[in-house]
Amino acid sequence: MMIFLGQLNQLTTFSLSMLPNIPVEVLNIFANMPHLVDITLDQFGVLDKLPAEFPQSVRRLVLHAIVIKQDPMPILEKIPCLVVLELRGYKGQTMCCSAQGFPRLQELELGNFSTEVWRMEEGAMPKLSHLELLQCKKMSKLPEGLLHLPSLGHLKLSYMDQISEDDITLKELRRKGCEICGTPGIHLHSRLKSGAHLTPHTPILSCPLPIHSRTHLRPRNPHDTPLSFSSLP
Repeated sequence: MMIFLGQLNQLTTFSLSMLPNIPVEVLNIFANMPHLVDITLDQFGVLDKLPAEFPQSVRRLVLHAIVIKQDPMPILEKIPCLVVLELRGYKGQTMCCSAQGFPRLQELELGNFSTEVWRMEEGAMPKLSHLELLQCKKMSKLPEGLLHLPSLGHLKLSYMDQISEDDITLKELRRKGCEICGTPGIHLHSRLKSGAHLTPHTPILSCPLPIHSRTHLRPRNPHDTPLSFSSLP
C-alpha cells in the first residue's frame, strides 16, 4: 500500500482511517505530494515524532494518535498556509508555539493532551479566532499566552473541569470580549457546586465552535479501511 500511495503525487485531498491503527510509515509519503491541501489521518497508535515537514500547501490537517511523544508544534507551526488544525494525543508535559508560528491558523482543536505547560511567544498564531481544548486534564490553568492572541474570539473548554472560574486568564479573556463556553466544562461544574440553577437556555452552555476540521471516520466494519482521495485534473 505504501508504494501505491507514494505514486499519487497529484493529490489535493488525502483522508485515511484504519483500525486498529494507521501504519507510521504513511507519514513518509507526504514528501512526494506537493499539492496536498487537506489531510485527515485517524488514527495512529504511537508516534515518536512527526515528519520533519509537511507539504507547504496544506490548509487543513486532522491528525489523531493514541500517543504523540514529541511536541508537534515546532513542525506544524512552519506550515505557512495552515488554517485549520485538529490534534489528538500529545502526551508531553510541555508545548511551545514560537513567535511568527502558525501565521494563518484560524481554528485549533487540541484533544487528549497531557500538557501541563503551554508556552506561547508573543506573535504566535496572530489570526487564531477559534480554540477548543478537549480533555486536556493536566492543564491546571489556561496559558497566559492566550491573552496575546489578537484575533481570539471563541474559546471552548470541553471536559476541562479542573479549570476554575477564578482562573486569571479565563477572567481576562472574558473581560476582553472572548466568547467562552464549556460542554459540560468548567461553567456547568462550578455552577452546580455553587448551587446555581441551570436552565436549557443558559447562554454560556450553548456556544457551538465552528471547527470545520471535526471528523468521524471510524469504519463500520473493523476490516474496512475508509480511504478517499482528490487530485488535480
